[in-house]
Amino acid sequence: TLRVSRGGYVTRDIAVRLDAGQTATQNIALTRRAATPTPTRTPVPAPASIAGTVVQATTGAALAQVRVCVVGTSTCATTAANGQYTLGGVAAGSRTLRLTRAGHAALDVPLVLGAGQRATPRSAMVPAPADGELRIVLSWGAPPVDLDSYLWVPQGTGTYRVEPGQRGSLAGLPWAVLVREDNDGYGPEHTYVSRVQGGRSTFAVFNWSAHERPSSPPLAGSGAVVEGYDQRGLRGRCVAPASGTGKWWTVFHYMGSSRTLTAVNTLSNTRPLP
Repeated sequence: TLRVSRGGYVTRDIAVRLDAGQTATQNIALTRRAATPTPTRTPVPAPASIAGTVVQATTGAALAQVRVCVVGTSTCATTAANGQYTLGGVAAGSRTLRLTRAGHAALDVPLVLGAGQRATPRSAMVPAPADGELRIVLSWGAPPVDLDSYLWVPQGTGTYRVEPGQRGSLAGLPWAVLVREDNDGYGPEHTYVSRVQGGRSTFAVFNWSAHERPSSPPLAGSGAVVEGYDQRGLRGRCVAPASGTGKWWTVFHYMGSSRTLTAVNTLSNTRPLP
């Protein structure tokens, strides 16, 4: 048996019969070996980074010592005295930041990160509510400049409206106040209920900027966010609808008897309640 081989060709074994003293001639054809394909490598998206800020919802001041972690990873940071933190090497895609601090309600912040993007989220944290309390936080970007928080709470056979013009009271009914108002963009605005009443409360947001100047940016697509907390923590997070018209954004209802928050998340030009 003859074995014939050459680099780049398929090796062949050929059986040959030879008699004593015989010289044989054999023509052998070799087949060129097929080229090995170069492996295709899927490009790995460049990691994103996050440079965020955390503030206290009650005052708007920077909040230090907040632990910020990318959920499902070991990537974490702690806010400095100016409330800022930085996270590097975060995989692109849908991610969630979990913010925790002693004495405060935990907050989950969803993000969609592009490859190589540097995200700059701004978050507001509230003191952890006690039993029977409700805390509501409104945050938004620079435009619209002035958004206003409105909360209707049960009172007798009707409702009491907590708003910038009548900020409520904690000394008696309605047991609710607009703790912080903001009229220069970003927020946060913070509404606090110290004693949740039975019945239904309704929270809405009014685009005061568009009321004063019709050319102002609309609520739709503004990215404005409302978060509602009770003694069980974050109960709901609503983002302003991406489309639609109206200066009023009805965000959610909260049932005091069952402690349930139900998102409404609709825009209109009509105030939801008197």
